[in-house]
Amino acid sequence: APFAGLYAFYPEGAADEGVAFPVHLPNVDGFAPGSQVELSVLGGLDCKLTDGTSIPEATWAVVGTATVSPDGARIDSDPGVGLPCTTWLGYRPL
Repeated sequence: APFAGLYAFYPEGAADEGVAFPVHLPNVDGFAPGSQVELSVLGGLDCKLTDGTSIPEATWAVVGTATVSPDGARIDSDPGVGLPCTTWLGYRPL
């Protein structure tokens, strides 16, 4: 399925080794409160999953899920899920 939304982060770079930072996005697509989306990042310069696996450049990799907030305003990454690098982020409903 195609992505419902894409975000680009600049400058491109890796997070600290084994650390990912949480994601909080506006729910511009109007997903229902409590629904989940899948988060993916585009491999780039030194982008690695939290287990140390490299994401090849120009390859999409799923990093986890996020849930729409109870008020429906935000999409928040689930506990333990985050971005391992600043690059392109895509999301799609599950």
